[in-house]
Amino acid sequence: MKISQILSVACLSMALTMSVASAKMISNPYFSIDAVNGWEQKSMPQAVPPGTSGTFIYSKSAGTMISIIVIPGNISAKDVAENVAGQYKKNGMTVSGPKKLEGSDAYLLETVSKNKRMKTDVYFAGNGKNLSQITLMGGKRDQAVEFLKTLKPKEENLFPKF
Repeated sequence: MKISQILSVACLSMALTMSVASAKMISNPYFSIDAVNGWEQKSMPQAVPPGTSGTFIYSKSAGTMISIIVIPGNISAKDVAENVAGQYKKNGMTVSGPKKLEGSDAYLLETVSKNKRMKTDVYFAGNGKNLSQITLMGGKRDQAVEFLKTLKPKEENLFPKF
């Protein structure tokens, strides 16, 4: 299975199978972030492939879900962003990008579902050791971006600069 397909399946599975897991500090080997202002961590679905780190954060008030997936390996963020964009287009989604983000080797896809009901922003970044994909799904993605500005990476250049 291609990385773009793994990421697509993992994000869809996350959105469909989240359940509550309470925590104030969200932390894993790649980052930490304080769960404040109604943001809370959700449990990781079984669909995330072994060796892949998945963290899912939701805000009921913002109606927005954040998935943060880290895949080990020296994988090109640009190549994955282009492959995922192609996969999304094949599935009937409207896709803008990938757009290179200033100041980092990171890329953004903006998507609209086939039925025009779901908008997502998908960020990709890599540091030569790992690749990250951060997906924002739902209504108030601007609130998710503000929340992600407080993300504390544990590896340089693994995440985009928000």
